Amino acid sequence: DGSSGQVLSTNGSGALSFVNSQNNYPVFFARNNNTQSIPNNTSTKIQFDYEVFDSHGYYDHSTNYRFTPQIAGYYYITASIYYVNINNVYAIDIKKNGSRWVNLDYYTTIQGTRSAFISSLVPFNGSSDYVEIFGYHTSGGSRTIGNGQQYSINEFSGHFVRALV
Repeated sequence: DGSSGQVLSTNGSGALSFVNSQNNYPVFFARNNNTQSIPNNTSTKIQFDYEVFDSHGYYDHSTNYRFTPQIAGYYYITASIYYVNINNVYAIDIKKNGSRWVNLDYYTTIQGTRSAFISSLVPFNGSSDYVEIFGYHTSGGSRTIGNGQQYSINEFSGHFVRALV
């Protein structure tokens, strides 16, 4: 007799067992609800300070603004940043353990508001690996990202996909 959220599994030779379903794996979603300034030509961590949900409490929304899952596996990570009055190069990075994992650079010659979106599969060891989101631009002077209370466009999320192989 299993419990809620479990799935019956077989090993192929007739032995049955109950295993946890995907319902028991981490998922989080956070937004930036403050107007944050991004200095020119400086990689800056985005402070996603409003937790919409965090199933296991692995997202830190008040100090480090990072996701540190304690269950090893591959996770799908996504983020978006809404830059205000940007021109030239603007970028978004996923950094794993402080180093660039993936990044996207954008370029525009017309000043305006622009969104940057990124996603990637990231492997986590289940203890100390973490990810953070950084913004960057070369528009001269500091630029702000949109206030999350006006727009739901500065977002950071992730969810467990599968175990490490």
